[in-house]
Amino acid sequence: MGYTCPHYIETGNASEATDIYALGIILIELITGKKPVSTQSGRPIYLGKYFREFVKNGEPILNIFDPMLELKLFTDKHQELIDLVNKCVDTLPQNRPTASEIEKKFDKILSNEKGPIQRVCVVCFEAPTNARLQCGHAAFCHPCALSMQKRGSGCPFCRAAIVDIVQGEFLKTFVESV
Repeated sequence: MGYTCPHYIETGNASEATDIYALGIILIELITGKKPVSTQSGRPIYLGKYFREFVKNGEPILNIFDPMLELKLFTDKHQELIDLVNKCVDTLPQNRPTASEIEKKFDKILSNEKGPIQRVCVVCFEAPTNARLQCGHAAFCHPCALSMQKRGSGCPFCRAAIVDIVQGEFLKTFVESV
């Protein structure tokens, strides 16, 4: 239920914007380590609403990141990610970015003055990709993969339990050896 766009719940009409909302929730899960729906005092708390309110209230943005990620520095790239995710979970479907716009924004976030950064961790954006999960997905640095394993969240791409993490270089260990 936490992945379902409020507009879809109200109208029953699905669109690309409905999928963009779900993508936004998945990204928020990665950032915060929280579940799409949790309970507090017996009431459901929806992650999209929680995130929108957190950003709207001007809370220190570094506080929304999962403490297990141990981020010590908040960068412009983190702010760009927060802004993008906040647009993805906007309550009005017409305000959400398209998949193409998201791709372009990620290209911008994952680049530096020398051009695109290859294979950076999709969670912290600070380290090169050097961890592969048992399911085969290899988009994380080792510390982020370990923190996901500790919190029991499973692979964010396929939801498989994180049982084993292989460390190595993406191109040498994970691609050339296959």
